[in-house]
Amino acid sequence: MARLTYLAFSLLLLSSCATNLSPKDRQRIQSVRIAPVTEGPKAYWKPSLTSPEQNLAIVMTGGAGAVAVAAYEAASTSLSDQKSQARDTRDAIKSHIPNLPDTLGREFEKSLAKTTYFGPRLKGAAGSTFQVKTVIFQYTLYRRKGGAYSPGIGAEAWVIDPSGKKLAHRSYLVLPLPSNHLPSAPLADYVQKPGLLKAHFEEVTRILADNLAQSLETAATK
Repeated sequence: MARLTYLAFSLLLLSSCATNLSPKDRQRIQSVRIAPVTEGPKAYWKPSLTSPEQNLAIVMTGGAGAVAVAAYEAASTSLSDQKSQARDTRDAIKSHIPNLPDTLGREFEKSLAKTTYFGPRLKGAAGSTFQVKTVIFQYTLYRRKGGAYSPGIGAEAWVIDPSGKKLAHRSYLVLPLPSNHLPSAPLADYVQKPGLLKAHFEEVTRILADNLAQSLETAATK
């Protein structure tokens, strides 16, 4: 419970693209399975040279998913050219990051199982024709004030019917804004201590899973 006290400050609900289940769909979904979580083709962003606030502006302008990634890349390429001496370190970080689709998949299922709507429908749902599909659209290390870095991760989830129609949608992005206490460390520590990087990404992924599940529950019951 203590972990949730600061979540309102660390999470961005990308509400412009949020949709809810219709009353009819809520009634016809008797069971639902969770599809394996996937990672977008350009989900990994090299550790940011700008603050979370600056990158938040990029995401809000571009939206979730591929558009946000393209906007970020256009902005960060110029900055990377100015600070190329750290490029090798930033590239090396990715090899130490845990398997986030597997981690998010486990934690998201645990979180959804606790909800009122999805919990009962997940039981014995291996053969269900309805599914929850989740895609990680962004993850990186954000530079914080003072020079330390914190993990950031964003994902979106859909409820999909047997025909492939998307019935509901939610997106969340965890950002290390100044008002929260997400785990952080110097970039050099993350390179030298892979276990630390893994632990911090796993903690932030659990936070994302909890809140994405809560948001999808709202989409199913609002």
